[in-house]
Amino acid sequence: MPLFSDLFGPPAVQARFRRDAVRGRGIYELARELAGLAGLLGWLAVLFYLIAVFSTGLN
Repeated sequence: MPLFSDLFGPPAVQARFRRDAVRGRGIYELARELAGLAGLLGWLAVLFYLIAVFSTGLN
């Protein structure tokens, strides 16, 4: 389950997230979420780079 819905979701979901964090699994959820965010930001950087290159007429 995504990190943001764990933190800001219903109280039962937050309780499960806290219970999993006590068991030590919460850090892996966080790491997976941050890796996904980093990958998304990487793709956005590539997209903006390509837009910049093609908008300048490939000079």
